[in-house]
Amino acid sequence: MEYVVFGMGGVGASVYERLARAGLPVTGIARGAHLAAMRSHGLRVERLGREPVLVENPRVSTAEECSATPDVIFVCVKGYSLESVYPLLHGVCTAKTVVIPLLNIYGTGERIDARLRDEMGPLAPVCADGCIYVSAELAGPGVLLEHAPICRILFGLHSALGEQDARLAAIAAECSFNGIEAVASTDIRRDALGKFSYVSPMGATAIIHEATAGDVQRGGAARDTFVAAVREVEAIGAAMGVVFDRDLAAANLAIADSLDPSSTTSMQRDLMAGRPSEFDGLVSEVVRLGECYHVPTPTYLEATRVAQDRFGL
Repeated sequence: MEYVVFGMGGVGASVYERLARAGLPVTGIARGAHLAAMRSHGLRVERLGREPVLVENPRVSTAEECSATPDVIFVCVKGYSLESVYPLLHGVCTAKTVVIPLLNIYGTGERIDARLRDEMGPLAPVCADGCIYVSAELAGPGVLLEHAPICRILFGLHSALGEQDARLAAIAAECSFNGIEAVASTDIRRDALGKFSYVSPMGATAIIHEATAGDVQRGGAARDTFVAAVREVEAIGAAMGVVFDRDLAAANLAIADSLDPSSTTSMQRDLMAGRPSEFDGLVSEVVRLGECYHVPTPTYLEATRVAQDRFGL
C-alpha cells in the first residue's frame, strides 16, 4: 500500500521514519525550514541512549506539491492545524482511501468523517479514529528527537460506521515493523479515550506544576495531580458508557515512569513559547465533557485557572 503522513512533527516524523526504513512507499507532508532541511540533508532521528538513524533522500513535499495516490493517510498535525489538512484530503482521496488521524484530541476521526461525508458524498474516504503512543519532538529542522522507544498506533472504525473494515487489519500488519506496534482496534472509542487519559492529564499536570516527566515520576504533588486528572477522565468515560480493560492510573503511571525525566509535553512547550497550543482540546474539552455528563473535574478547572493566570488563556 502507498502511504502519506500529513505533518512531520514529533508524531508524524516518528511514523514516517519507521515506514520509510521498512521500504514502504510513503510521502511526508511538511513545510518551511523543516522541509528544506529534509530535502537537503535527510531526516535525522536521534534516540536517547541509542545510535542515531538517518533517512536519506526522504520523499517529502508540501501539501500543494503532493502527487501521491495513497491508500492510507496518517494525519499527524496538531489539533489547531487540522483545517490545513482538508484541501489535500479533497485532492487525493477516493472512496478506497483510508484516513487515520493520530491527534491528541479525542474524537477527531469522527469529526473528520462527518465533514468529508458531507462535502464529498459517495466519494468520501473511509475515516477511522486513531491514537498513538510516542514520545518525540523536533530538535530542529530535519532532526527528530525521540525520548523513549515507543511507537504504538491503534485505529478502528467508530461505532457509527458499524463493523470493521478488513483493510484496517492489513494496514496494521504491514505497518508493524521497525518499532511500530500497529493495532486494528475492535473498540477504538475505548482505546482512544484511554490514550487521551494519559496525554490530557499529563498536559494538565504540566500546567499546574510546571512539571517535567521527572516531577510526575517522583512521589509528591505532581504525581498526585496526574492520578487525579486520570481519574476524572476515567469517570467521564464511565458516564459515556466506555468500559476500560485496565486500571488507567496504573497504566498511565507506567508510561510516565518510562520517559526521560527531562521530557515535557508539546502543549507545555507551545504555551511557554507563546505559540498556538492544544489547550482547548486537551483541557477545556474535559471541562466541557464533565459538564455534559455531570462529572466533577476539579483538577481541570484548576489547570484552567492557572493557564488563565499564567498565559492569559
